[in-house]
Amino acid sequence: MKRTIFIGDVHGCYEELMELLESLKVSFSNDRLILLGDLVHKGPASAEVLNFVMAHQLETILGNHDNFFLNALKNDIKPYSEFERIMPFINTNKEKLINWFLSCPLILEDKNWIAIHGGIDPQGLVLKNVDKEILLNLRYWNTAKNKPVLTNGHKEVKKNWQPWYECLNKEIYLNKKIFYGHWAKVDVQYHGNGKIIGLDTGCCYGGKLSGYIVE
Repeated sequence: MKRTIFIGDVHGCYEELMELLESLKVSFSNDRLILLGDLVHKGPASAEVLNFVMAHQLETILGNHDNFFLNALKNDIKPYSEFERIMPFINTNKEKLINWFLSCPLILEDKNWIAIHGGIDPQGLVLKNVDKEILLNLRYWNTAKNKPVLTNGHKEVKKNWQPWYECLNKEIYLNKKIFYGHWAKVDVQYHGNGKIIGLDTGCCYGGKLSGYIVE
């Protein structure tokens, strides 16, 4: 049976990715494998992860760390130390790498599920019009001001800040399962009666790399 498999934030943890794929007995010709973003940074082997994912043409949602790396590739920001450590070990040229990152979607949608990296606007906007920064970075929603809290860091949580999934009207999204990464936790997260599933389990911090087989 063809399987749809989501995998949480890899963050340069190549060995753990290989272990997970082996344990899943993944068939690249049959299974649909979708990574939820943030392939690079923090872990020890970002280049190896990128080389593998590109070689196998795996579906990958763009994460905020991937987007930051892309901005350095495009010279929109200055190269930084981790970027310079990764680049010499990439097996493709800069132009192809840029084009590959640009081809990564911010969101994927199926009749049964939605997959993102960060969060979804709980107000129920049309998915294709959701702000890029929300899809990349959202963790909290400011309920007092009815607007997203957009930050790459883990700031002190203020009054009226709620996790985006606690504000979400699932009926707006047709009660589809929603898979996300970005927000590292000790275990896989289940919210909204198990329909909102967080798969970033902090592998790069010494945690685990987690996958979810939809079927």
